[in-house]
Amino acid sequence: VASASSGGRWNVVQWLKAEEEAAGMGPMHIGPITGSTDNCIDLKYLRLLHSAKIVVTCQPAYWETDYRTWEALSSGALVFIDPTTTPMPFAPEDKVHWVLYDPHNRSDFVAKLRYYTQHPEAAQAIAEAGRAFAMRHHRTVSRMDQVLWTATLNRTRTMDLGRLQI
Repeated sequence: VASASSGGRWNVVQWLKAEEEAAGMGPMHIGPITGSTDNCIDLKYLRLLHSAKIVVTCQPAYWETDYRTWEALSSGALVFIDPTTTPMPFAPEDKVHWVLYDPHNRSDFVAKLRYYTQHPEAAQAIAEAGRAFAMRHHRTVSRMDQVLWTATLNRTRTMDLGRLQI
């Protein structure tokens, strides 16, 4: 939920509302979809995600990429996302898997939004690449593989250090 104190999210919501009105873009869904919790399947959310052509995400302060990010990418929609700083294995690339925007630069955001709504073939190419990338590298099973691989690597390193100390 965006509020004036949530920084980038507040900006992006206001920009989208203004753009929807000024450019006649639509239909748009701006803001929360339902009040459901994370422990249930929300069919309204899934239907909206499945029908979306573009999904704009804006991460809350001190929080980067959650399941919503990967759900958006795997939906087949073009995903707009504000920059992330946390390193991740198999990081998506700007204009290859998703479109990065600065949540404090309205003119750049609006220019990108207008470009991809006016060039659906470019939007679709990135959306398809993003979906394939997310399905290959960012599913739950992928995260578990990364956790297990890291744990195994750390255990091996600890065992090797133990041998050196003997």
